[in-house]
Amino acid sequence: MRPPSRRWPCSRFPWQQGRLSLSHQHAGVVFAYVLEGEIENQVEPGQPQIYRAGDFFHERPGQVHRIFRNLSETTPAKILVFQNTGALPPGVKPLLHESLTDLTNQEISVAKGTTPPGGASPGPHQHSGPVFAYLVKGEVESQVEPGEPTVYRSGEVFSEPPLHTHRFYRNLSKTEPAELLVFQVRAKGQPLAIKAN
Repeated sequence: MRPPSRRWPCSRFPWQQGRLSLSHQHAGVVFAYVLEGEIENQVEPGQPQIYRAGDFFHERPGQVHRIFRNLSETTPAKILVFQNTGALPPGVKPLLHESLTDLTNQEISVAKGTTPPGGASPGPHQHSGPVFAYLVKGEVESQVEPGEPTVYRSGEVFSEPPLHTHRFYRNLSKTEPAELLVFQVRAKGQPLAIKAN
């Protein structure tokens, strides 16, 4: 096994119909979110489980991954992966690739949020560590200083550097909710967000 990487790629890849991965393990942490399809997954010491679109699973460093199978015989599954394992599967290009310099006493949280039609974040805020976001559904506008307001659509990613003020985040649709996956790195015990002026 290679040592864990300080680079954290976020990647989206198809898992072909009926495909089964051989038993393996990673030196780093892997977080996965099923975008489409049904996956049978087993990471020791757990039992095999079925994960459907909208479900998360993760692997700790060194855990043996016994089963990873697309249950469909006709349609590829789509998986979003955030990892520090160093290497991506062949042919997979990262959506976002960032280096994290000091992981001592750090933890990662993964959350999915839904913003109602026309909804917005409660106000300006900051995060003590970097934040990586993947827009699962919808169209939103976001501004993180010093950048300009930017529109993101389903399938796009964006990030926030530590302690940069996130001025706003809003759902541009008046009829449909927006769904966002957030991967956040922070020092253990720190709040998820800090109010900013």
